[in-house]
Amino acid sequence: MIDYRVRDLPDLSALGQLRQAAWGGHDDGSAWSRILEHSLTWITAFDGTELVGFVNVAWDGGVHAFLLDTTVHPGWARRGIGTELVRRAAAAAREHGGLEWLHVDYEPHLSGFYELCGFTPTPAGLLRLDRFFWLPFPPVPSPPGYHLAHDRRTEKALRGRQTGQGRRCAGHVRLDCPAL
Repeated sequence: MIDYRVRDLPDLSALGQLRQAAWGGHDDGSAWSRILEHSLTWITAFDGTELVGFVNVAWDGGVHAFLLDTTVHPGWARRGIGTELVRRAAAAAREHGGLEWLHVDYEPHLSGFYELCGFTPTPAGLLRLDRFFWLPFPPVPSPPGYHLAHDRRTEKALRGRQTGQGRRCAGHVRLDCPAL
């Protein structure tokens, strides 16, 4: 029988091992203490003493909470553990009070799972910070601004193109737009 626990701090090395088993890569658990201290709550799933599932709920301090890191050990997959983790995470967020929205981002192959958990698909944006960088504009008559480019090819393609009052725009985020 699976034992679900709300906000019960697991052994962090066991959490790292669970993440490694489910997602690959390296996770020794050392980062989880810092992550969980900023979380609204988290739910763990145990089979006896073995950690077999985990989900984290972060929040903005207002009305939005974010479901993160839904994880089930591959050896315990397809037994309803993930669904129950999400259900209990939503219940814990609801019980917190004041929250209106629970968001989740997921890969396309997981859309059916999250729809069964009650989520409505919505368009969203995602910015991968390790692949984007800020590029200063060359001197122009108007005050300098910044634009967002995703790689050196974009930087090269934008060189020489100007819009508005000497500001470049690549259809990404216009930080100098007064409407923002």
